[in-house]
Amino acid sequence: MYNKTTLLTAATSLVGFRADASATYTGLSAALKASTSGLYVNDLTAVDFEMLDAVLSINQTDAKTYLANVLSSETISILERFVNRVKTNLNSRELLNNQSIVTGVASFNDRVTQNARFVGYWLRPHSSENLSIQITKLGFQSNVIQSNLKIYLYVTSQIEPLATYTFSITTANSLVWQAITSAILRYEGDNIGTGQNYLLGYYEQDPNNVQAQQLQGQALTMNFDCGGCSNAVSKIYNKYLGIYPVEINNSYLNWNAAQSRYDIPLVDNVGDFVTSQTYGLIAKINATCDITSVLVTNIQMFARALQHAVATRILYDAYAANRINSISDSKREQFKQFALKYDGILNGYTPPEGKPIKGIIDTLTIDFSSLDHYCLPCKPGIITGHLVR
Repeated sequence: MYNKTTLLTAATSLVGFRADASATYTGLSAALKASTSGLYVNDLTAVDFEMLDAVLSINQTDAKTYLANVLSSETISILERFVNRVKTNLNSRELLNNQSIVTGVASFNDRVTQNARFVGYWLRPHSSENLSIQITKLGFQSNVIQSNLKIYLYVTSQIEPLATYTFSITTANSLVWQAITSAILRYEGDNIGTGQNYLLGYYEQDPNNVQAQQLQGQALTMNFDCGGCSNAVSKIYNKYLGIYPVEINNSYLNWNAAQSRYDIPLVDNVGDFVTSQTYGLIAKINATCDITSVLVTNIQMFARALQHAVATRILYDAYAANRINSISDSKREQFKQFALKYDGILNGYTPPEGKPIKGIIDTLTIDFSSLDHYCLPCKPGIITGHLVR
């Protein structure tokens, strides 16, 4: 797993376009003119702004947008190919794949009295810079119809919720699943600090819910799967994540009148509120290795590959612009030949004598030894990955 947005930010101005007298160049953003690697796409023969002007006219696209899009797409393409190659070495597959945090469902006759509490889960990611936990689905088992049931996700380093999810339950006596996004849990993050805990749950009496009084029927007891333990409550997925069901009394709840929502319950120790019941709320979780930070650290090594990838893409676009009168057939053929040349330099090729020649990307390696044992189990030492065609 890796974060494309983070990688694109890290690769900003990795390669750029060298100064030119063309009006097209003057209209480029500062990020497209800069190069942190010292490599410029138009240093390569045949990639010039005269040719770009012709290509841009067929696409009816301004230079800044066109070149930004090419840089973005080629950056992600190269990184994706690299990541796909190293997955085998890193075991960077999904460690948990949409695993439900409970086994089975409750009886609809097995109810407890709604008591205006916060009920749900205490989630504790283990200490790892490379482990990413994602809540992929939320489920709710209800014996009544409910609209606008709000599920809150909190991180214990901030008072306001990270996210709020709304359920509409249209069929009584049913279990409803809903896919969600933006629910990534990490032990450490730029905006949340280190050693974070999370709370996921709902309020039994929430004034935002249209049918709030019907929450009483949703307080369902559910057996919690603790992996054969003798105690009522235990960590599950304890290799990657600690999960405990919790119920927090009304006196600790924190209503934000200005925002018409609840902020995180004000408790000193979440562990004091651990219970053995889940009150109808369930979830599915993924756990994956996240190699974003390693790629960001080594982003400069992709510069020459990116330079040639962007040049190849632009030249092929120029070759395809066969309806532009200003591009002669001989000129278009020249674009094609240079595109083939840079493609071969980038990806490698096999000459007539038959011995393959490695391309730029065949020689790229990264030291992944900084990844922790969750992502490199039983693999001590330096692990390298090669980008191949």
